[in-house]
Amino acid sequence: TVVTAPPQDGLCQCQACIHPKTLEDAIAETMFLSGNLTALVDASGNARFQGIETALARPDLRLLFYPFTPSPLTETNLTSLPFRSSIFTVTSGRLSRLALLLDPAEAQGCRRCPTGVYLAGTTIRAEVVLLDSFGNVVGFCDQENIFCNAFNNAPVISRLFRAGSDVTTSAGQQRIVAAVDGTANFTSMVVTRSNAEYYFVFRAEEKAFPNAVGTPTGNLIQVESGMFTVVSNKARMIRAV
Repeated sequence: TVVTAPPQDGLCQCQACIHPKTLEDAIAETMFLSGNLTALVDASGNARFQGIETALARPDLRLLFYPFTPSPLTETNLTSLPFRSSIFTVTSGRLSRLALLLDPAEAQGCRRCPTGVYLAGTTIRAEVVLLDSFGNVVGFCDQENIFCNAFNNAPVISRLFRAGSDVTTSAGQQRIVAAVDGTANFTSMVVTRSNAEYYFVFRAEEKAFPNAVGTPTGNLIQVESGMFTVVSNKARMIRAV
């Protein structure tokens, strides 16, 4: 039994073969399944699978059932073509951790800037993804999954730090972004003072049920960006001292 995305057209080009690459992919996908993955056909011709579990959350899953002789699953001992279940959805679980899809430390702040270097006062971008405890993006939900529905649009806050100290007030500005389908896209963060070893801390609420953009409170989970540098921008004024 294999959980996989809907097979492509041409999974089998004839009634007695399965393309080896497709079969290898299907076997590899068993890492997402646990429980009793084999069952014997009873006198009524039925094979009953009980206790199958998956930690993979997707909206386009299906199960493939491969009849085969009692030996390792290979192309040679399959006795017939696989039976495909209907497509079903497994939604993600409760928000458990944050991860960075776009880290400011790994991007360029200007066309000629080295990686992780920005000009003071220019825009810094970051993307934060919301994950459940199995590493699934909290990005799609059904109406019955209260944990998922509470968090796929949760607010995420950014704060600026340097050398372990919060310098948001003196060198930056707090940003709060509501995630869209499990991803918070920060597009307008700015650091106004030149210095090295800056980093952002992104936080979201772990256990409460946010339903609007606001300051996350209570039990917070967070992820830190890598360190980046901000250098002086071109002169805008001359002041006598």
